[in-house]
This record gives sequence, C-alpha cells and structure tokens, in this order.
Amino acid sequence: MSAVVEHLKTSKELFAFAFISYREEQSQRLESVLSALVYQLATQARCFHNQLKIAYDRRGSALSASRIVLFQCLVEMLKSAPKRVIILMDGLDEYPNPRRAGDFLPFLRNFHGCNINNLRLLLASRPEQDIQRVLEPITTHLLDLEEKAGSRKGDISSFIKAQMEEHHPDWSVSVREKVEKALTRGANGMFLWVSLQMFHLLTCETGDIERQLKNLPADVKGTYDRMIERLRVDVSSFHRSRRLLDSVAVQTSPIYSLRASTAAAIAMVDLDWVANAGIPQPPDPFDARDVIRRRGSSFLQIYGDSEVGFVHFTAQEYVQGLADFNENEALATLFTAFTTAAVL
Repeated sequence: MSAVVEHLKTSKELFAFAFISYREEQSQRLESVLSALVYQLATQARCFHNQLKIAYDRRGSALSASRIVLFQCLVEMLKSAPKRVIILMDGLDEYPNPRRAGDFLPFLRNFHGCNINNLRLLLASRPEQDIQRVLEPITTHLLDLEEKAGSRKGDISSFIKAQMEEHHPDWSVSVREKVEKALTRGANGMFLWVSLQMFHLLTCETGDIERQLKNLPADVKGTYDRMIERLRVDVSSFHRSRRLLDSVAVQTSPIYSLRASTAAAIAMVDLDWVANAGIPQPPDPFDARDVIRRRGSSFLQIYGDSEVGFVHFTAQEYVQGLADFNENEALATLFTAFTTAAVL
C-alpha cells in the first residue's frame, strides 16, 4: 500500500489514505480515520474549505467534531470534488472487534451507499469473515495477494539476504544459500513468516541451522505454537515469561524497555507477586534487550530505542487466545504498576 501512496504523490490525483495499526490505538478509532481523510483532502484543494467551515459550525460547543459531522463533511467534500478522488485504507483487520462490527464496517457500508461517482476506494485487509461478508457484495475488483505470492519471491529473497548481511555476516556462503532457498520456498508470500523464522535462526548456533531448516513450521500459527512450546520446556520459567507477555498484552499505552525489563526481572522472582507488596530490584548490571528477548521469546521486540510491543498484532491475538492467558486485566495492570514503581 505504501508503494501506491508514493505513486499517487507524484501524480495529479486527489487522494487520501488511512493506515490502521494495532500498535497505535488512536488509529483504531473511526473519528481518527475520518479526521485524517478530511484533513488530507482539505490541504490539497481550496474547493473543500467551505465544507470544513460547515463542519466546524455543526460541531456547536463540542471541542471536536463527532463522527456523524465528520462523515457528512467527507461525503460532501467528495461529492463536490472537481475530479476523481482516491481513498486508500490499509489494515482493516487491525481495527479491533467488537468495535469493527459496531462502527467501522457500517461506516464502509454507508459510505458505499452514498453513490459518489468520482470516488475510488482501495482497501487492504486480511480475509477476516466479518470483513468479507460486508465487502464482497460491494467490491468491484478483488486482488488476492496470496495468489500473487509467487511474484513476491524476489522481494522475499532480497529481504532474507539483507537480514543475513546485517545480523550474521559471518555465516558461510553455503549456509546463506540454504537459508535463502528454504525460507523463500516456505514463505508462500508471507513476510511475517519469514521474519519470524529469521528471528529464530539468528539465535541458533551455525551448526544447528541446517537441522532447523528441515523442521520449519508451515504457517504463522505453527510458528507461534513452536515459540510457546519452547517457553513451556521449563514450567517455572514459562510462568514468568507469561507474566511479562500478559502485562504487555493488556497495555493501552506504550510500554518502554526499562519498565518491561523490570517487569521481566520481577517475573523471575519466585514470590506471590500480587499479594507481596515488596518490589524486588532488577539485577545490576541489567541488559533490558537480553531479558526481553529471553522472557518474551520471539513474541516481543523493541521498536526504535525503547518502545516494547508484540512483533505483530497476530502474536498478541495468539497470546491472548491461549487457555492459560491471564484475562484478569486488573491483575496484570497491578503487576505493571509494580514494575513502574520499581523503575521510579
């Protein structure tokens, strides 16, 4: 989708886009999506300014416009557009349920019902059943990227080579060729699957890589199964890792490496972590990245310099779907409060 956006930037088309991400809660709100589209269009053509003024007047005493006002404004802008407008939305499947069914999908249905002749809408999503039910009856053209997986082999091969060059330049030519061949063959067009396999291989001894390549999981879920089973080998260690994963999973604001690594340090201590008000101190010296890697397995990663999150929203969904997942959000939040206090 980013390639489409870059192409449109060099064209003379009117366009707007919205990227929905599981890691950015603000992007998962209908008001945010509508505001982004309205703002982008308004900055491209002066003819839309009148609709903006009307929307401003409609909001009354409210500090911000409601979704109804924003929707009306967007529709009126599109109907008055002097030429064709292209709107792109990526990550529909990352808009969380049940809100997706409650507001976002009805918005798309209503949007289509407005019959805006000069509008072209491009949507990207995993084929979730609820999304398919709404979109398939109103879709004029469907592109299944899984069917096009073969055309992405070159990109995947380049990605694998870049990863090996950056993280393991010491691997022999023979090992590199075997890794590239095995992962390109098994990827089926999925960059996420490749990333997860690479993350695992980069932690292996060179002599063990060939054996690992012969036992690659078939899909992303199989990869997550393998990751969780690796954690389960040591029962006490597994429970400590789960505390860390659970505490990250319930966060609604960014969690940073110092806090997360302190959470991992606390999780390593054998104590009744809820009843005991004493806060154990992390060992000194303390390598946050190392603890997060070991305790979070391949489920967690550090973004940028410090923000900790799941490698992908499907990883978080997988962890939260486990039978022994700690669904007591208050309990997990209390644990995170302990870690914050420890950092302070």
